[in-house]
Amino acid sequence: MMAVYCLVQFVLLLGLGVQFLQTAMQMPGMAAVVYLVFLIGTLGLLGALLEGRRLALWLEAARLLLLGTLPVLTGLWLDGSALPVALRMVCAAVSVVSFVVLLLAWRNGRVQATDGDAAVDVSASTMARD
Repeated sequence: MMAVYCLVQFVLLLGLGVQFLQTAMQMPGMAAVVYLVFLIGTLGLLGALLEGRRLALWLEAARLLLLGTLPVLTGLWLDGSALPVALRMVCAAVSVVSFVVLLLAWRNGRVQATDGDAAVDVSASTMARD
């Protein structure tokens, strides 16, 4: 399920990349750099999620929190353009839905096997056959 989540986020990222390319020439220099770093960082983060890195889950949750709250609070998009209220609410809704799906994907990826009192996470480990 994490692969599907990452695929959907990648498609959304492609849309942001196209929007960046369309508006990069009109953006102030520092805004363009921040937007570009955000795009590249998100691409790396999606790769880390696919690899199952634990820190990536927390970073992705923080990214979703920022993308959901900053446009609502400031009224601005990453390129500095003003967003109508309807688009601010769409940003918030997409972030909330993405966060819920991220948690579900993470939870489905963890398979718990009990060995006495200790729970063993076997999702990332390989088990030897007897």
